[in-house]
Amino acid sequence: MEGIKFFLFGGKGGVGKTTCAAAQAIKFAQNGKKSLLFSTDPAHSLADSFGIRLSQGINSLGQIPNLFLYEIKAEDVYDIFREEYFAEIKKLLATCSYLDEEDLDDLLSLSIPGLDELMGLKTIMDFIESHEFDVYIWDTAPTGHTLRLLTLPEILDEWVIAAARMKWKYYDVIRGLLPQDSFEPGEDIFFKMKKLIKNVYSFLKNPGSSHFTLVMIPAAMAIEESKRMGKQLSSNGISVQRIIINNMNPNNVDCPFCKEKNEAQSQYLKEITDYYRGKEIIVISAQPQEVKGPGMLSCITEYF
Repeated sequence: MEGIKFFLFGGKGGVGKTTCAAAQAIKFAQNGKKSLLFSTDPAHSLADSFGIRLSQGINSLGQIPNLFLYEIKAEDVYDIFREEYFAEIKKLLATCSYLDEEDLDDLLSLSIPGLDELMGLKTIMDFIESHEFDVYIWDTAPTGHTLRLLTLPEILDEWVIAAARMKWKYYDVIRGLLPQDSFEPGEDIFFKMKKLIKNVYSFLKNPGSSHFTLVMIPAAMAIEESKRMGKQLSSNGISVQRIIINNMNPNNVDCPFCKEKNEAQSQYLKEITDYYRGKEIIVISAQPQEVKGPGMLSCITEYF
């Protein structure tokens, strides 16, 4: 993993994804890397995992030097988008539709589906390009939400192309009505979004810059959902490099329940290792206590 800066943790809800992402971030921080652990899950759990309250923006963690936490809130990044692009979008719609100013204001006050997630990624891409941190660890939302986000660049790319075509058709009309040297549309919102989409997509698809860890538990539903996620990621050019099998019960022969549970999980463990042969596989044992707070999280770092 030398040279990789971006680490993604994905999987079905409730499999310990946040715990694993937090343990990996702690490990990096303990090794002297300035680490940013961030979440784009609408139901954030980073604060709960560390047992602390997080303020808006980036938070330092006093107990663990080099570790910083950031829960990216959709409404905040969408407000940034509106502030930066509102005037340009409004001008485009005003010239290419029959909507009056009041209608345009009402329309643009609505959230555009998927745009808050893209702006969340833009926030992180801005951090990466600024080289402010050594590594970035992304605690993603559960499977369905994450897949929508990771395939969003391709969908938005088509939207940008269509919108840009509409705008240039309008400029073709007014170009003949204006003096030749007065027409300077410049690099507008569509070029900016096109650049952003290209950068995000190429970054996620490059195994030399990003590393995807799929977290699951040894249970039928979690395994099947993880397989579907892996296939869809692969179809979009994003490869899974590591598998974490979390919450594996110990084989305690003196405890009939533990023994039976371990036997059932061992069958699923074999299925997972056979299916993901050639991938790095980490098996994390079930913990006797709830994994919450820096102390308990540090117990999981030994697996990384």
